[in-house]
Amino acid sequence: PIDQIWSYLNPLMLYGRHLGIRGGSVRLLEKAANNASARQELESKDPKAVKIWDAVQEVKDEYRGTEIMQPSAIFQFFRASSQGNLLHFYPKEGHQPLITFDFPRQKKLEGLCLADYTLPESPSEVLIRDTVGIFIVSVGKGVRQMAEYLKNKGDYLKSHIVQALALESAEAYAEMIHSQLRKTWGFPDAPETSMMDRFQAKYRGKRYSFGYPACPQLEDQSLLWKLIQPSEIGVQLTDGFMMDPEATVSAIVFHHPAASYFSVGQTSVEGDSNESNRQ
Repeated sequence: PIDQIWSYLNPLMLYGRHLGIRGGSVRLLEKAANNASARQELESKDPKAVKIWDAVQEVKDEYRGTEIMQPSAIFQFFRASSQGNLLHFYPKEGHQPLITFDFPRQKKLEGLCLADYTLPESPSEVLIRDTVGIFIVSVGKGVRQMAEYLKNKGDYLKSHIVQALALESAEAYAEMIHSQLRKTWGFPDAPETSMMDRFQAKYRGKRYSFGYPACPQLEDQSLLWKLIQPSEIGVQLTDGFMMDPEATVSAIVFHHPAASYFSVGQTSVEGDSNESNRQ
């Protein structure tokens, strides 16, 4: 349900980055939603923030349960092992890799590479495989067309909110799915884990998206398409290896307790100040 996904929304990204509300006001918004005196105080200090908050709630109410922003996801665990910078994915049976990623490594002594977060190849007589997760989530169905329709009507704020909410809903869905993968692996988040802890990636393992600092080769998206079938949930890969609809997130997920976010150099996707959230 979309409301379950919205519980994972990062308000600093939605209201701050996309909708231009100051950080201090963002932190007061959710408190003001259920507190009349807090709302009055915020209205006197930042009436724009309250207006935008109300507009977002109206958009949520209007499209909740409709085909617009209908969430969908596909994920799978794979047997895997590494060999230097190479990461091999294997079928359930057999020793021949389904596909192999060749990840870049930091150009420094003991530089990091994503392949380091998976057990290395073992001798065939002592066959040991690690596991790696892959997922693709989307909340983008019909969003582009609806945003364009609203824009042509002159409802620019609502058009912008529809697009921003879809993008951040996809990010929220990615956060939620990642949480479920950790639980399935056997190390669920501690009961005291807050949403801010999750936004700051304070949990075991990490997820990485192609085009970002640790794996900037966007063309590696095509290898994901060989492992799973995103077309089943209406997601296509463009000639430029971008995903359509735009409000879609793909990731490769490692459970290694030492996994961290790092950069190997030039990225293919516009940088983001909240790198851990975008990985």
